[in-house]
This record gives sequence, structure tokens and C-alpha cells, in this order.
Amino acid sequence: MKEDDELELTTFQQLYLVISEDKKEEIIKEFESVGLACYPVGNYVKSLRTCNFCKGEEEEGMLVAKELNRRIAGKAVLFTLKIAYTGCPVGCGEPMLSDIGIMKVIDYYNLYVGGKAKGKDAEVGSLLMEDLTPEDL
Repeated sequence: MKEDDELELTTFQQLYLVISEDKKEEIIKEFESVGLACYPVGNYVKSLRTCNFCKGEEEEGMLVAKELNRRIAGKAVLFTLKIAYTGCPVGCGEPMLSDIGIMKVIDYYNLYVGGKAKGKDAEVGSLLMEDLTPEDL
């Protein structure tokens, strides 16, 4: 980036920056080479929002979160779909305020749907399924 370029970090832990169209593929490859993913903007499944895990990847299920993200992020849908994951019942990743939320509870996962974080009609998602294994997710 140049000194006058801007970089935006969204509330969904995404980075936005403006790039030249002719350098798009080159920049995407460079990002991917250091472990970053690039997803389209618009009516797509957003990258999985997660909490900042307190106890590391294994204990908080980060491997499951990464696999979920790999399978769903960037898929075209009818409207922007926000999905969140948290590794414990504290819920720092705010899974109950997303369209779809996953919360790890000890060794299993609970699945929430229908959360909405903003507006006068904001609401907590409803528990759809509980005690799921990673395979069930």
C-alpha cells in the first residue's frame, strides 16, 4: 500500500481496500500466499465471524470454525448472509446476533438462526439444534 491508501477493518473482521482492477489477480495470490482469503462483496455468505479465542485453537474449536468458513464463505445467496462462531458460551463472536450462529459448549455445538444485531427490530437468534458434533455441523 502507498502512504495515502486507505484500509478499512469492518465489524465482521474483514479488511476492505481499493485496488487497481489490473492488479486484482496478482494481489489476491499475494494475500493467499500469507493465509488471507478474498471474498466477493454483495449477496454472498460473509466470512465466518469469530471471537478472539481465549484458550487456543484445539480447546475452543478453531479447526472446526476454519473448516466451516472454508466450506461456506463466498457462496452466492439471495441476500447477504452473516454467520458467526464462538468457542464457548460467553459468546464473544456474537453468534446469537447473526443470521446463523454456532456456539461451542464443552465438546458439542449449538446452532442458532435468525439473530439481528441492529435496528428497532433487533433480536436474539433462536436455538435450532443443540449438542451437534463437528460432522453434524
